[in-house]
Amino acid sequence: MATRYSYPIDLHKEREGGYSVTFPDFDEAFTDGDTLAEAVAEAADCLEEALAGRIARREDIPSPSPAWGRPAAVPGAVLAAKAALYEALREQRLSNSAFAAEMGIQESEVRRMLDPRHATKIGRLEDALGRFEKRLVVTVEEALDYRSASAGRRGHPMKIDYLKEFPLPAPQLPHRLRDLLRPISDDPRLRVEVASRFDFDHHGPAREYVHMVMALAADPDFRQVPDEASDGIVYFSTPEVREQGGLSAFEPKVSGLDYIVASWGDGSFYSYNLSEKVWIALGLSPRCLGGDAQKNVYDDLSLPEFGVVEGEITTEYFFSSKRNVRWLISNEYLRRYL
Repeated sequence: MATRYSYPIDLHKEREGGYSVTFPDFDEAFTDGDTLAEAVAEAADCLEEALAGRIARREDIPSPSPAWGRPAAVPGAVLAAKAALYEALREQRLSNSAFAAEMGIQESEVRRMLDPRHATKIGRLEDALGRFEKRLVVTVEEALDYRSASAGRRGHPMKIDYLKEFPLPAPQLPHRLRDLLRPISDDPRLRVEVASRFDFDHHGPAREYVHMVMALAADPDFRQVPDEASDGIVYFSTPEVREQGGLSAFEPKVSGLDYIVASWGDGSFYSYNLSEKVWIALGLSPRCLGGDAQKNVYDDLSLPEFGVVEGEITTEYFFSSKRNVRWLISNEYLRRYL
C-alpha cells in the first residue's frame, strides 16, 4: 500500500492581518505568514518539524486526513523517505541494531538514516526501503497560485468564517443563530445542521426565530438574498401537471441552486425530507419514526452506519409552533456528497 505524506492544512485569515495555518493531523503544528503564499510555504517547513519531532520522540506518525479540497503541505523527499523507513521499522518491530545486521552496516549508520537533521543521501534511503519491498516515488505537481487573497485552491474560494464576517459581535447574537454561523471543523464525527425551523425557546416565549435552508453553490453571490429566505422552504404547493410527462419539468430549487433538504408548505403546515439526489448518491436507505418523533432517518446499510442523516418530517403552526425542525447530517457524508 502506498504511503503519502501529503497533509491538508487549514488557512485562517486573522483580524490583525496575515494568515495562520493549522494541521488537522498534528495538534502541535502551527505557523503563519503575512500573505497566503508565505503561509503555505511556512506550512511545508512546519510539517517537516512536526514529522521530525514525532520521529525523535518515537511517536506514531498519523495518516493524512482527507483533503476535501483543502491545500496540502508536503515534506521534502529525504524527510519523507526517512519517515517511511521509521514507520517500516516500527511496523516490523525491528531494532536499529537488528536492521543494521540485516543490511550489513553499522548501527550508527541506521541512526543517521533515521535522524531528520542528517543529510542522508537519497539513494541510501532507497536501498534501506527496498529491504521492506518499498520504493520511493517522487511526484511533480502543478503549484497552486496563492497570490490572490481569496484563493484557497486553484479556482476555489477560501472557507468563509461567517461568525467573524457577521456585522454584530458573536456574544450579542442569539444562541441558535450563533451556532449556525459557527465554522464547522473537518471532524468526520460531527453532525452538521443543514435545515432548521426554530421558533420555540426553552428560555421563554418569543426570544428567537430561525428559519434556514442550505443551498449548494460553487461560486455564491452573497449580495443577493435567496427568495426562499422569507419562507424557509424550497418550493410552494403542488406542481401543475396538465398532460402525461408534464412533471418532468418540475425541478424545485433554492433560487436556482441545489438543496440538501426539500421543504414545502402553506404557512401553517410544512413538510421536510432529504433531497432524493442526496440519499441516492450516498447510497442511503430511509426509515420513518412515527408517533411523537415524526422523523425520517437515513442509514448506510453497506457498512452498516446508522443515523447518517435524520430530521423531523413535519411541523405545524397555529399561533405557536407545535414542533421544531432540525436536520443533521454526518460531516463525513456531507463532505463526500459535496
